[in-house]
Amino acid sequence: MVNRGEMDCAEVTALLDEYYDMGRTGEYGNAQIVPDVRGFSCASPTARSSELAGLATRCDDGDVQVIVRPTTPEVPGVQVMTSDFTPEGSLATGRSFFSLPSGEAGCGIYPDHDEPHATCYGAMPPGLPDVPDLAGGRTAPNAVDLLSDGGAELVNAAERPHPVDGVPFGTLEEGETLVSAGIACTVLAEDTVTCTNRDDEGFTYSPSDVSLR
Repeated sequence: MVNRGEMDCAEVTALLDEYYDMGRTGEYGNAQIVPDVRGFSCASPTARSSELAGLATRCDDGDVQVIVRPTTPEVPGVQVMTSDFTPEGSLATGRSFFSLPSGEAGCGIYPDHDEPHATCYGAMPPGLPDVPDLAGGRTAPNAVDLLSDGGAELVNAAERPHPVDGVPFGTLEEGETLVSAGIACTVLAEDTVTCTNRDDEGFTYSPSDVSLR
């Protein structure tokens, strides 16, 4: 897909065909980093990096960006680069974090956990059912969580996403999507985000409403 700028289908097809022919020669390493294909710089991350970045190939000439990504999860917004939301201290784990434009909530995607998941924390609307706490009782939820291979649920999380070494979260703007570990999170409004996994399960969060699907 054309993720940024404008380019017609025939041009995209020709670009990718030429790139893949060059990449298959074995001259450009495992990531097939080709610096000049019709004026584009193209690369295909290795399997682990591709899973974290949510894309299989990227070609960019500064004005136009073409990406090839898995068919799932659906990505309704403009896909941003995961590396822009991965603080330096999280490079080894691949964890990425973002704030909503309102600043009222923050989300993290954790590909390094036994069960990769996304969690969004912030003010929760009244009337939500209590959830289990760490002491074996029940308490009000303070977050909503989605597994990459499972459903969404309200949770009471012991820790909230926090900046690494004092690095503040980047802001995911309205209409932008961050994809990692099989989960796509898209900002729908300044205080609203929706996250979906490969099975089309997910949640939509805002301080005034939380819905699970």
